[in-house]
Amino acid sequence: MKLKDLIPLKEANPDGTVSPDEDRKREKLVKDSVKNLKKMVDDIKRQAYKIGGTFRSPGIRHEVHREIKNIVDDLLRK
Repeated sequence: MKLKDLIPLKEANPDGTVSPDEDRKREKLVKDSVKNLKKMVDDIKRQAYKIGGTFRSPGIRHEVHREIKNIVDDLLRK
């Protein structure tokens, strides 16, 4: 049995949220994260093309993707 099972969360609102602005903050986090990630992907594509042109850039993008995937997968591991 885990400690969280023994001590119920009493500060939660009836809808399960912890703070009155949790939904707004969550939505902003998702929106900002997606926006930043799209910018980063565009930059990676641009740099990969600049480095390797049409022939080598797909391999460069694949290498970057593999590394980023490992980092992003860590979101779900913790």
